[in-house]
Order: sequence, then structure tokens, then C-alpha cells
Amino acid sequence: RQRYTRPGGCTDRCLNGQVGNGVYAQDEVHAESSGLARTLQSAYALHAGLFPQGSVESSGGEAVQVPLPVYSRPTGEDFILRGYTMCTAQARNLEAWQSSPEFLTKASETKAFRSRMAQLLGRVNISEDGTAAPLADWWNTYDEIAVAAQAPTGSAVNASDLQEAETLAAWHEAVKFGPKLAGTKCGGALLHEVGLRLLDEVKYPDLRLTHFSAHYATMLCLLSALGVPDYTATDSWIRQELLGLSSVLAFEVAKIGTGERVVGLYYWPGPDSSTETSESWRLVQLPCGDPAG
Repeated sequence: RQRYTRPGGCTDRCLNGQVGNGVYAQDEVHAESSGLARTLQSAYALHAGLFPQGSVESSGGEAVQVPLPVYSRPTGEDFILRGYTMCTAQARNLEAWQSSPEFLTKASETKAFRSRMAQLLGRVNISEDGTAAPLADWWNTYDEIAVAAQAPTGSAVNASDLQEAETLAAWHEAVKFGPKLAGTKCGGALLHEVGLRLLDEVKYPDLRLTHFSAHYATMLCLLSALGVPDYTATDSWIRQELLGLSSVLAFEVAKIGTGERVVGLYYWPGPDSSTETSESWRLVQLPCGDPAG
């Protein structure tokens, strides 16, 4: 809300139309969510913050609080937001990568740490890689470690272990859904949908805000489909940081002095990272884009 609507600090980023003033207008807003409770709840929470005065104007001119429409597809048909769960080509690539020198080297480098984390979690079933915390399933192990670290008292997970576990999870998931294994396969349909709603003024003449509420894997697949330079850079932050809870990828369309429309992409790591300021939004360079934003 601070970034895009009045009153607030949006300055030159204020949305046009009624939504820029915090007033819901059906033709100006489109929201989609995967069919999971947590993403639906996230979508409704965002709308409650953007449109606190209500969502529908009654005949008496007063705003009435009703849920804004958030569209979703059945889980087995959601190729837009959860395409990564139904892409057999990406799954084959993943299986092949898990036998590659890159993966096996990382498995060897992290074996002692993973074994120690498995022992800390009380795991006893040893997998084929010689630990009870196989690298191929590290995301689920990391999730368990993160939960253990939040124990109110007596957590056996220290901050250093949690950070190492998170860095390893970030590397694994970024490669899993990245250009090498996923390419445009998992995020291409979403990228097409984003492009249409951003740039097709004939089909969507009044649209000002499109919101997709989804998952970290959805975001990684979208960045992969875009081919952003940050993904393949040697010091890629995408391979070093997990996309945080409630994090945001925001495409912004603006008109410059000549009337030409330009698109920028920005990433906000979520509420746990810092207070929401202009400095906390990170410019993500687009292919052929201006590095200065």
C-alpha cells in the first residue's frame, strides 16, 4: 500500500485509476491464487490492506465490506501458478541432474553437515547418499530445521546452522526451478499471462493491478522463464537467498516523457527482512533492460 496507493509514500509510483486512491474498482483489479488456503488467505490479506474502506459501493454511496473476487483453478489443472508440479520434462531433467558432477560434488561437500542435522532432528533412516537427510530432499529437511529453530525454549538449532541450511536450500531450489532444468517449461504460461495483462490495452483497457498469489517455486519458475541475468550470474543472489514468506515480484509499467511505456521488475523479500522502504525493494534487471532501472 505504501508503494502504490495514496495516502502514503508512493509518489511517482501511485497506481492510476480508483485503485490508486485505495478504492476497489472491478475493471481495474484482477486477482488469481493457487487453490491452497495459505495463498488464498494471502490474497485476501493484501486486498484488505489495499482497500481498507471497503470493496463495493452500495446504492447509498457507502462502501460495503465483501470479499474481493480471487480466482483459482483446481490444483490438478493449475498450469499457470503450479505448472512446476505437472511438468514431466522438468522432472526428467531434475532426475538427471541429481546424478551430475555438480550435484554429487555438493552432496559430498555437505554430507557432514546434513548428517549432523539429521541426528539433531532424530532421523535414523539412512538414504542412498549415506545420510538420513538426503540432498535431493533437502527442502523438506530445511523446513523441519526452520520449525525446530522456532521452538520457544531449548531449540537445538543455532543461528549458524539455520543459515547454512537455508543457503543450501536456496541453492537446491534455485537450480531445480532454474534455467538449466526448467527453462521456460514451468513459468512460461504465467509469463505469457503477465505480459498480456501488462501490455494489452485493447483487451484490458482499465486494468491497473493484477495480483497472482502463489509460491516461491512459482516465482523462481517465472524468473527462469524471463531469463533474468541475476539467475545465471556468478554471484547470483537467487541461488544464495530463499524467496521469503510474503515476498513479492512486482512488474511496474510506467510512461516516460515520450509516451513510451517501460517495464521494470522489483523484488521485495517480505516483512521479516526489514521495514518496507524504497531501499528494501531490489531492482531485478530484465534481459536487454537498463541496469540502472
